Amino acid sequence: MPSITLTTVFSVIATVQVFTEPTTLRPLTNTISSTWSPLMKVYRDAFVTGDLYSAAATSIVIAGISLVLSFGFLRVVKNHAFGES
Repeated sequence: MPSITLTTVFSVIATVQVFTEPTTLRPLTNTISSTWSPLMKVYRDAFVTGDLYSAAATSIVIAGISLVLSFGFLRVVKNHAFGES
């Protein structure tokens, strides 16, 4: 159970930080915008428009969301996965 819990935490973090897949698929379809995922917005702000402050702020928000979701999930499954109270 601890390995499944760790895998789920990593999956939550990876879901929040998806970047490569939409970037790779963007040339193939018109439905994926340059801000489809939060990291695509960070990339666009930092390297396309040159707005480093917005990119940095968005990165901090993404890190905070990842932190809250990860610790929230661990708090919910702590008793079952690790036998702690």
